[in-house]
Amino acid sequence: MTPAGLQDRNIIRNFIIRHPAKGVTALGVFCFLFAIIYRPLDTHPGHNLGYEATMAAYCIVISIAAYLGILALKRVPYFSDQVRWTILREISSIFIILFIMGVAAFLAAFAIEPPADRWNLHTFINSLYLTFLAGIIPFAFFSLINIGLWIPSEYVPDDAPDDIKADKPLPIESRLKKEKLELNPENIVYAESDGNYVIFHTEKDGIVHRSIIRNSISDIEKQLSGYIFLFRTHRAFIVNLRKVRMKKGNSLGYRIKLFGVDNEIPVSRNKTHLFNQLMESK
Repeated sequence: MTPAGLQDRNIIRNFIIRHPAKGVTALGVFCFLFAIIYRPLDTHPGHNLGYEATMAAYCIVISIAAYLGILALKRVPYFSDQVRWTILREISSIFIILFIMGVAAFLAAFAIEPPADRWNLHTFINSLYLTFLAGIIPFAFFSLINIGLWIPSEYVPDDAPDDIKADKPLPIESRLKKEKLELNPENIVYAESDGNYVIFHTEKDGIVHRSIIRNSISDIEKQLSGYIFLFRTHRAFIVNLRKVRMKKGNSLGYRIKLFGVDNEIPVSRNKTHLFNQLMESK
């Protein structure tokens, strides 16, 4: 089971981190409006600049710093794993990016503000504080949106492969635990509910096989919850997002086709948003 803490949930990455260009643009615009409307303590016009121009200059600098920081983080193995994006990784990355932004604001002040002795701890901490005050709000906003998209998962040790041991057999149990299947999660194409049974369609060596177990699709969903690429698209279907080859439809619902099978699988209207999020990050 999971240790108490923040490592037991897979979530969708924050929009700002997932889409750096769009994200930092939204971040910069928000910080500018925040500075203009709220006027945090100690903010004032810079050298030969009006207040609005000063805030715009700072926001451009910290937005560029945030963009470069996000790109750098994505090169770090711990923050590049899109399958196992946990709450801890989310919080850690946000604080690191905010710190980078604060450092950028501190250094930018040497060019923007009137000449003064700025090499001191108080000025540095103040730059971090003001940047954090404005920057945390948009980051928190996008994280809170994803609260409804949190996907509970089983604990994965730090030394586990990036794909959450997707190449290892996973025991699938019946509700009464009298039956058991061992399936490789990566090989699952989709699972469908059929009355009191769930039928697994798995692919091996180019051939799709069927395996049946007596259970509900909801219970099977719980057993597969550690694998973010296995997603319940409909009340009767769980699909492997890595097997999706085509999507058609609109926000009212999709029909998708998977590699290895001919029939179309539905994506319910209330699942389309999360489906799109997961397809972007898989």
